[in-house]
Amino acid sequence: MIVTLQVCRKEQILHGCRQLLAKTCDKIREVAWVIGLLVAAIPAVELGKLHYCHFESAKITALRWSCGDFDKKMLITDEMKNDLMW
Repeated sequence: MIVTLQVCRKEQILHGCRQLLAKTCDKIREVAWVIGLLVAAIPAVELGKLHYCHFESAKITALRWSCGDFDKKMLITDEMKNDLMW
């Protein structure tokens, strides 16, 4: 069985990744949204899990510092941007 992403889903993922690539910081909520898109695509993207681990750990750390407030901003590092470039 072959699992593929719909074109609209691919465009949504690309849009979210491009938005984060253009920024140095953003709301934790926006980073979590892009992580969610990547996680949802895992069945169709074999190595997808490898490309959001830096985001996930940075999001968890940012949530700890912000006491769980998803509307606080977090830094988007070059390491995180490299993960998005795949």
